[in-house]
Amino acid sequence: MGQVNQQELDFVRMRFVEMYGKERANAIFRTF
Repeated sequence: MGQVNQQELDFVRMRFVEMYGKERANAIFRTF
């Protein structure tokens, strides 16, 4: 996967929440 810094992770998480909603985004992030 390579190196991902915290800022990138926060940005991606924010985008997921916008697209899928908080519950779905949390479920997706648990799989990473």
